[in-house]
Amino acid sequence: MPDVVEIGGVHCRPGKPLPKDLEEYISGAKDGVILFSLGSILKGQDMAEETRKAFLNAFSRVKQRVLWKWDSKDMADLPPNVRLSKWLPVQDILAHPNTKLFITHGGLLSTQEAIYHGVPLVGVPVFGDQDMNVNRYVQAGIATFLEILDVKEEDVLKAIQIILTNPAYKRKKGVPQNFGCLT
Repeated sequence: MPDVVEIGGVHCRPGKPLPKDLEEYISGAKDGVILFSLGSILKGQDMAEETRKAFLNAFSRVKQRVLWKWDSKDMADLPPNVRLSKWLPVQDILAHPNTKLFITHGGLLSTQEAIYHGVPLVGVPVFGDQDMNVNRYVQAGIATFLEILDVKEEDVLKAIQIILTNPAYKRKKGVPQNFGCLT
């Protein structure tokens, strides 16, 4: 609407204490945690089976624990380092110092929260403004890009490793200086 002024990141805030089970899961991860959420509109069960397996197989090969927002508690082939949850307090998880990476669809609000808390991204855009958002994050040096329509296990693993092993992606709180209108 013409009379609405968007204020990017106004909803971002310091993290709140996590529920005890999540706090123990995240704090107990000696190599850190990867958060994977496609937001509240996209349902994990709508993901193509080969895409689900690509993510799952890649997750089984990393040292980190993975928190995956998934709409059921069950997944037959779930590796031991992956935990599913129907709902996750995303901003509070992003605020936790043991969160190393956020795999996201590139929705504006959750990525602003990740930037605020200094968590680098692997962007997996699905529709709308998400491609543009993720491309901006890549240009700003805070993300890598995965194409959802042709994602393979090795692609997921490579994107994760790029973020976790390249010091240029280390935690930097706040908006990057070259981030245009959000600065």
